[in-house]
Amino acid sequence: MTRLGTDRSLKEPSEWAAQTAAYEIACRRQSVKAARIVADRATDAADCRELLDMLGLGADDHRAG
Repeated sequence: MTRLGTDRSLKEPSEWAAQTAAYEIACRRQSVKAARIVADRATDAADCRELLDMLGLGADDHRAG
């Protein structure tokens, strides 16, 4: 009798971690891009801050670096 899950590769956790890290990087890049577009189109600093807040993007969290 074979136990469930015993045929999985030992590499699976590291592959999962790599995919999770890649996803987080992609989300960060998308957030930075969105913040740049908002900043470019905002009429002033207050407008920019308000729009970033609406998108859930803090102005301090997504500065270009």
